[in-house]
Amino acid sequence: MNAQNVLAERFRLYLITDGKACSPEELACKVEKAIRGGVTAIQIREKHFSFSLVVRTIELLADACRPRGVPLLLNATLWSEKLPLDLIDGLHIQLSTWQEGGVKSDLLEWVKADSRKILVYSAHSKEEVVRLYEEGIPAFTISPLYPTPSKEGILEPLGPAYVNVTRRACPHAVLIGLGGISLENAHDVILNGADGVAVMRAIMDAKDPEAIAYSLRTIVDAAARMRAAGVPKVQ
Repeated sequence: MNAQNVLAERFRLYLITDGKACSPEELACKVEKAIRGGVTAIQIREKHFSFSLVVRTIELLADACRPRGVPLLLNATLWSEKLPLDLIDGLHIQLSTWQEGGVKSDLLEWVKADSRKILVYSAHSKEEVVRLYEEGIPAFTISPLYPTPSKEGILEPLGPAYVNVTRRACPHAVLIGLGGISLENAHDVILNGADGVAVMRAIMDAKDPEAIAYSLRTIVDAAARMRAAGVPKVQ
């Protein structure tokens, strides 16, 4: 299995946390259940947390992820050299952290010091994917694919077929569908060429995170097998 396929497998079901009113302990409990259900990677996105709460969240989630081989990523807006970065396996970056005036140089130095670190970029167009892949970013979320409250009035849904457009433009990148992903549409995203799906509300708001994660993972894995067998894309 080549490096692209190994990385793709690690992002088959990518959970982006949004603890809202959760404490780090409550958040860790949800994450542990989601991992048991089949989540393969986690991103900490608690932008409202204080520094001390972010530290505590990293510690707790690292305890949940590491024994199970699940990579733990940090949203780059939370980046600080004072955090326990040895417990973080990678960063999820955005344009604001990568453009001039952001922390691009710091992030590159951090990754350069340990080739096992992972960078995932939040892309909203195939042009972004092509450009950032050439700059050395291996993995991307593509969003929003479906209507989602976080992008309402900001970005129009791209639709699942846009993943296939992006795949043709950048065939070797790891592509992760994001935005409004649910049990009803996850298979369409994979059939159109995504390596995995990323979810937030579908699992974080669920009464039973383990059960929803299990169902999503089952759907995603089945769709991946169908795509490998040559099942036509869903538009």
